[in-house]
Amino acid sequence: SNANSNVKEYSPYKIEPGKIVLDGNLEENQWKYAHKIVDFVQLDPNFNSSPSQNSEVKVIYDNDNIYFGIIVYDSKENISYKNGEYDDFENIFFENSDYFIIEIDSHYDRNNSYGFAINSSNVQSDYTIYDNEFFDDNWDGVWYSEISVSNQSWVIECKIPINNLRFDNESNLSMGINFMRYIKRNDEY
Repeated sequence: SNANSNVKEYSPYKIEPGKIVLDGNLEENQWKYAHKIVDFVQLDPNFNSSPSQNSEVKVIYDNDNIYFGIIVYDSKENISYKNGEYDDFENIFFENSDYFIIEIDSHYDRNNSYGFAINSSNVQSDYTIYDNEFFDDNWDGVWYSEISVSNQSWVIECKIPINNLRFDNESNLSMGINFMRYIKRNDEY
C-alpha cells in the first residue's frame, strides 16, 4: 500500500492583512472564499469509519498568520466543557472535554510538527512532536483562539502567527497539516 494514499492536497485562500476579527464567528467575507475540508474519518473507536458528528475546517492566511475556521457540529446539550489552565492537557483535555487539535508539519518532513489544541471552553494547549514519536508539551507558542457556541455546533476561530512555525517562507511552500477532534461522550477521535 502507498504510504501517501491518505494525503490530500489543499490550497488555502490568501487574504489581505487585518481582515479577520477573532471572535469565534466566521462572518467575514474572506471565510466564504476558502474551500471546506469535510472528509474526516474516525481513528477510534471505529477505525476509518465516518465520524459520529461532522466537522468543517477552512484555512486562510495573510503574510503573517494562518487562520483556521472550524465548525464542530454537535447539539449544544451534548458538548462537554471543562475550564482550566493553559497547557494542562492531562486534566483539561485528555478524556475530560470536547476538543480539536491542529498539527502543523511546517517543514513537511513527516517527523516534526507543532500542535495547537482548543477545547470547547476555549482553553488552549500546545506542544511539539519530534522524530515522529516524542512530545514536548513545554513548548509554548504565541497564538490566539476564540469560540462561539450555537444550538448545532461550537465554532473555533484560530490565528497562528507564522513565526511560530520556523520555516523559510517560499512562494511555493508545502506543509503537512493534521486535524483531530475528540468527542468526550463517545470517547471518539
